[in-house]
Amino acid sequence: MNINQQSNIVFATLFTYAADGSPQWLVLSEGREQPDGSFSGTLYRTSGPAFGANPWSPTGVTLAAVGTMRIAFTNADNATLTYTLDGVAVTKNIERQRFASPGASISRSRAPCSSRRSSTTTSRGATPGTP
Repeated sequence: MNINQQSNIVFATLFTYAADGSPQWLVLSEGREQPDGSFSGTLYRTSGPAFGANPWSPTGVTLAAVGTMRIAFTNADNATLTYTLDGVAVTKNIERQRFASPGASISRSRAPCSSRRSSTTTSRGATPGTP
């Protein structure tokens, strides 16, 4: 999941799987701030040609309203994500994924890329058949 905020609007993307195991790209394109401080709006499912398709044609892009999404932040690092997708309600606790401690300096290695290591974290619930 990716969340970007500008003033009182949130843009969020959620990459998950349908019940049949196929990937889904979901978008909250205009999550408006609510009186309680949460952000909510219409949830859309998108599909279309690969970004690098040549030639790329916008006629292959589809956008369908499939539910609603609400993000309620409990602090700067945690939130409750609630969404309804095709009539199924889902609630998940989410937290920020930090790549470095706040204020930490990041060393830039001159080692070849193949010798550098990185770690990733898998989002809870991102398994086939789990919205």
